[in-house]
Amino acid sequence: MTSPPLHILLTGGRGFLGQHIAKLLLQAGHRVQIFQRAPTAPMADHPNLSYCTGDLTDFFDVQEAIEGKDLVVHAGGRVSFRRLDRADVWRNNLEGTTTLVQAMLNAPAPARLIHISSIAALGRSFRPSLVNESQIWKTDPANTWYAYSKYKAELEVWRAAEEGLATTILNPAVILGPGPWTTGTGQLFNHMHGGLSWYPGGETGFVDVRDVALAVLQEISTPSIGKRYILASENASWQSVLNQIATALQVPPPTRKIPSKAILPLAKSLEWMLTALSMPSPLPYEILLNSSLKHTYASDAFLQAHPEFRFRPLATTIQETAEAYLQQL
Repeated sequence: MTSPPLHILLTGGRGFLGQHIAKLLLQAGHRVQIFQRAPTAPMADHPNLSYCTGDLTDFFDVQEAIEGKDLVVHAGGRVSFRRLDRADVWRNNLEGTTTLVQAMLNAPAPARLIHISSIAALGRSFRPSLVNESQIWKTDPANTWYAYSKYKAELEVWRAAEEGLATTILNPAVILGPGPWTTGTGQLFNHMHGGLSWYPGGETGFVDVRDVALAVLQEISTPSIGKRYILASENASWQSVLNQIATALQVPPPTRKIPSKAILPLAKSLEWMLTALSMPSPLPYEILLNSSLKHTYASDAFLQAHPEFRFRPLATTIQETAEAYLQQL
């Protein structure tokens, strides 16, 4: 899995997934420039790693950043289910992507784009279903504001593809792996270690953060222009995943199922009340909503396009992530 060295612009390069992508790109011999909102301390001392500062919604900042690049890996965005964050989620996920693809289209020699999206952009419903790349978005109360922002961002990428931009979209499932423990899915390990007695009744797809980074590297080496791929190692119930995390952390597993029909309306009312008081909800409605749904996701298309690729087993991801968590205590 090799390709000629490229000059790559990486958005979201300081995030959970972005750091793994940057590491692999550098190991593969590529030159990586991380686009960041504000100057910060370097992640690593590497001769092929550089930084540029700007606002992803500022056309001129983006235009300057993409100049001379062979490829843009767009992993930037905002993940939040808090009602108070909706404007920021919309600005980062949709407006940032819109500005990026327009600047790329206007470039004299447009780079190629790998857009990191989410399975949320494929849409959800309260009915259990098997989801693949042919899924058509439908307006549904089960779709969160975050999901809608990712769906609309994808529409901008597809529009750019129709106008001639070489694009690939990757839709990772729920990403697990070593990383920050107070945000994102790292909180699962933190909360479980602290004692968690409840579990949601839904099921979904999961994928290792390192496999998502490897999938980006695979798409650089053997590009699939104009394609979309779901990235899911396995599908599992939240109960099974939380039980495995508990076992790996050597703590008691959760034993009480969240009664979704009763708790969802209560959580929604609580969130509205706390929002009115300018207080964050400790249990956002949309998190409970997501974890109560039952969807399975197929990665067959990606594996057929890249037959040598192998996802890590979910059990391996959980065990290695738990070990990393326990080492940092």
